[in-house]
Amino acid sequence: MARKRTAIRTHPRGVAVTLGDEPLAAWVRLNMAGVGAVGFWKLLERFGSAEQAGAAPVPDLTDVHFITEETASQIHALAHDTQLVEATLAMLADARVQILPYIDTAYPARLRALHDPPPVLYIRGAVPDAKPPTIALVGTRQPDGCGRQWAYHAAQWLVERGCVVISGLARGVDTAAHHGAVDAGGQTVACLGGSLDRLYPLENYDLAEAIVEHGGLVTEQPPGSHALSALLMARNRIIAGLS
Repeated sequence: MARKRTAIRTHPRGVAVTLGDEPLAAWVRLNMAGVGAVGFWKLLERFGSAEQAGAAPVPDLTDVHFITEETASQIHALAHDTQLVEATLAMLADARVQILPYIDTAYPARLRALHDPPPVLYIRGAVPDAKPPTIALVGTRQPDGCGRQWAYHAAQWLVERGCVVISGLARGVDTAAHHGAVDAGGQTVACLGGSLDRLYPLENYDLAEAIVEHGGLVTEQPPGSHALSALLMARNRIIAGLS
């Protein structure tokens, strides 16, 4: 497995998160264990790197705040299942999914300012850099006709003026905003609560494919993650962070 070149960086909380060259697989493996963003940073604070956290014994892992025995067992199991991790990386590569750990220099600068930035991002297409203005358009899943039209035309107006529209691909206002940006030929980014291979809602599949051509899909959830309510709430900070 090729190793990912990284630069020395510090997490906003002051946690040192670099060790020169750290395997990309180590970050993905820890992310796949379901530790969550807060748990991930706690593990790095305790063990110094994703690779060392993955190699830690279960009793040491459960000493870390937010890491339950079940999660620790999952970390330990994945550390010894290299085939699963390698197969996941290969599957993502085949799907043209870019994986960006926090320590990658290509990680979006805007998200670095978050108190709890996503440790790992999975991206199809592209996310905007720090140059163009980015505006979040989000709202109810049950808008009336006026609200849906407003979101659609507002997105068109924004992209025609060089803005990038950020939304969440949810039904209602989010869907209308993405459609407006795509139809105007502008750039839009959809931040997902679940993983890229568990697209929600399913009726937005064609829209998601169009978004990839006009921007990107981004999530912090590893493959196989469904868009549960708690994950959708966590997704909102990515929408805010990119905006």
